[in-house]
Parts: sequence; C-alpha cells; structure tokens
Amino acid sequence: MWTNPSGTIDDLVNSQTLWVNKRLATLFPGLTYATAAPTSNTTFVKASWPSSQNRAGMLTQPGFLWSASDTAVTSIVRRGKFIHDDVVCSDALPPPIDLSTPQAMNVIACKSPDGTTSLSTCDSEILQSDARMMYSPCKTCHAQMDPYARVIQNFGAIGNYRTVDEANRSINPSVTFTAGPLASETVSGAVEFGQALVSSHVIRDCSVQKIASYALGSMVRIYNTCEVNDIRTQTDGTIKSLFKQVAMANVLRARQGGAK
Repeated sequence: MWTNPSGTIDDLVNSQTLWVNKRLATLFPGLTYATAAPTSNTTFVKASWPSSQNRAGMLTQPGFLWSASDTAVTSIVRRGKFIHDDVVCSDALPPPIDLSTPQAMNVIACKSPDGTTSLSTCDSEILQSDARMMYSPCKTCHAQMDPYARVIQNFGAIGNYRTVDEANRSINPSVTFTAGPLASETVSGAVEFGQALVSSHVIRDCSVQKIASYALGSMVRIYNTCEVNDIRTQTDGTIKSLFKQVAMANVLRARQGGAK
C-alpha cells in the first residue's frame, strides 16, 4: 500500500496479506506464499491468510492483536478501547469510575450491582463483558467499547485463529452496535466488521483525524471538527491523497508566530 499510489485506506481493514519470517510462519500455520515459504528469521516474505479464518486487515494482524491483549488471554477492554479511540475515532469516553465501590466490584464479579444475583460463572472474557455491558456503573463506557472487541474474539491473545474461547466455549462474533458510528448495525465477525467500516466511511474519516493529529503534534479527540472535516472533503480515499491533503491543510500551513 505504501509503494502503490492507488493503495487505499480501505485496504487497511480488507487486506488478506501479511509479511512473515520463519518463526512467524511456524506460529501461524496454513499460510500461502506468493513465492516460497520463509527460510530464515531475518528475511520476511509476503503471505496470505487462509480464507477460512475470515481475517480483516490490520484488525486481525498478530502485531495488533498481541499489543492489545493480556499475556495469556484476549482483553476485550484493551482491544475495545483501542478500536473505539483509534480506529473508529469515537469521542472520548467518560473518566474511569472507582472500581473499588461495592457496586462496581459486584459487576466485575459478574453479579448484579447489589450482589444478589449471579449472572454467570464469570470464567471468560465474554461472560465478564456481558456483565459490564448490562449493568451500571460499568455499562456507560463498556456498552460503547466492548462490542468492537467482541466482533474479533475469534482471534486469541497472539492472533491465532480459534473457534472456542479460553473456557472452551464456542465463540459467537455477532454484535449489534448500540452506540457510535455503527449504531443499530449488526455485524458478525472481522470481515463484516471491516466491510462496515468501509461502507460507512468511518475508517477513512478516522484516518484523516489521526494523521492530522500526528502532524499537529496534538491528538484531536473530537470527531466532528471543522478543520478535520475540511481535510476529509479533499481526500479521495488513497493513502497518497491522505498525506498530501493533510500536509497542505490550512490548519497546518497557517501558524501564528511567537517568541523562540
């Protein structure tokens, strides 16, 4: 995508390719190669995921999944917040709550806030997420961010494809979003999620916001801003256009001078 002038932002959540060395190829069996399988750990070759794994670009790349997981299990909270903040560019969530209150501790333990009802065995990320999304005080934030991670639960802590979770229960990656730019949409799995990000233009619009933020040196956390919206209207969806229009934007070219 970087060397091809026609490479698009949409490719980031649709591509089925990756680059692996010998060690990574061993970790992720079933890959096919444009030329030949890698023979060393110092040389990377282009590969493609098995179609049966329903991968979706960067959202299912091992590097991303590793970085947004706990040591041994997936982290719905970490993955969900990352996608909420930095892939979808939803506005900032409320400040974190006090997790030491009796109500919060009960919900964390998969109970009702008053502690009188146990919701589940609470032994998997999905069951813990169920409780957070159902009850206050956790619901306010987690109903907005957990769904983004639940839709990619078919990928384990190191990015391995799986059909059962850490408690050996079948994974259902279907989610109906209740908030954010995909509100009311039902999506099942990573591929459909990637397609939804493309059809809604969310991935393109968020990319403009992120690159503009890096260029400014200050993170823009509000989605609907005049300056960012102006750049969005000028881009054509290609990566080349994204960087060009950000570099030429008035918000970056016209700056107030000051004492050094």
